Amino acid sequence: MIVDLKNKQWLLLSLFPLLFWSVLLSNFNFFFLIMAIFGAIITGYNIARDEWFEGMDQLRKLNFVAFDTRFKKTLNNPIFKFLELSLIPYGIGSLVFFNFYMFYHVYEMPYYAWMLLFLTWATIFYGFFMLIFVPEHWETMKRGATYGYFCNDKMYWLGYGYSMSESKKYDEALQSFDKAIAFDPKYAPTLGFKGDTLMKMGRFDEALQTFDKGLEIDPKNEQIWYRRGITLRSLKRFDEAVQSFDKALEFDPKFLKAWGNRGFTLEWLEKYEDAIQSFDKALDIDSKNAKTWLLRGRILIKLERFDEAIQNFDKALEIDPKFDDAWGNRGAALDLLKKYEEAIQSYDKSLEIDPKNAKSWYNRSISLAKLGRFEESLQNVNKALEFKPNDDTAMKTRDELLTELKK
Repeated sequence: MIVDLKNKQWLLLSLFPLLFWSVLLSNFNFFFLIMAIFGAIITGYNIARDEWFEGMDQLRKLNFVAFDTRFKKTLNNPIFKFLELSLIPYGIGSLVFFNFYMFYHVYEMPYYAWMLLFLTWATIFYGFFMLIFVPEHWETMKRGATYGYFCNDKMYWLGYGYSMSESKKYDEALQSFDKAIAFDPKYAPTLGFKGDTLMKMGRFDEALQTFDKGLEIDPKNEQIWYRRGITLRSLKRFDEAVQSFDKALEFDPKFLKAWGNRGFTLEWLEKYEDAIQSFDKALDIDSKNAKTWLLRGRILIKLERFDEAIQNFDKALEIDPKFDDAWGNRGAALDLLKKYEEAIQSYDKSLEIDPKNAKSWYNRSISLAKLGRFEESLQNVNKALEFKPNDDTAMKTRDELLTELKK
């Protein structure tokens, strides 16, 4: 059974007497030895090696999602469940036998045997006490008490907070991060994760303040500079956002997401050539990133380099044929080249993947209208409004189509 390893002393104290008795009792030496070997085998060396310790490696890298996945996989393994169940009769049987032996050999027992037997019972009573009076101890156990063993308490709360943030339980996440900060106010990654959670909650000003506190502690933390840039962009402070991405890239020139978001932010500033250079840097790092090809193609549309844009979307679709946004943007580029039939085919591909894509329905209606197919166009714009009812542009297009059809 996995226990809170921060309180591992009672686990160890309960195991050592059992091992000692297996050697002490002559008639049962081999029985206990075989049981110990059998238990060691079914504990699963391979499971521990491949799941548990690899999970610990992910934990040290602050990859809490990967850790939680492996931790749950280990606990749900049927061998571990069998072990948990088998420990109950094994432990009870052992204690019954020890007491039976003690009763008939009370004068033969050396003092250290008495001491070990006492420790065995004491630790069992301690376990029951924890179970009844300190239930949060067991909740800690279930959530992955190894955080507290391999790291310190701040890492446990940091990991728990990250898990809550990923589950969109943001208030619980913030409480956990605050507990981690209380243990170590100078640990910058905690402030980074807290700021990220505040950002997800739309509390951008608070997130920015939190990131700035983190950077006071660790000015070279590229992750915090990167998240700060995302926050500044959300606040529409685009120039400052680019500066934050630049700082992140100063400390990690191969930071793929920083290059991509830098390019995306430069698009807002209408610095299209600079944006393309950022996307090129991102593609130098990972040429198989479909989203980067998509974003680069979008910039090329704005530069009216439509053929090049289509090539970029095709690259994205080579990597991910189910990328509906790439199909939709490819259709938009073909429409601008007045290749309306081909544009409609691209929109059809997008809608096969996501039938609720309002933008593809709207753009398809525009291409149909340019071909003079107004009734079909009206049907398409109505589909767009079905999925995005408050789209002013689509409503205006619908009114124009109704007027055209009345003619």
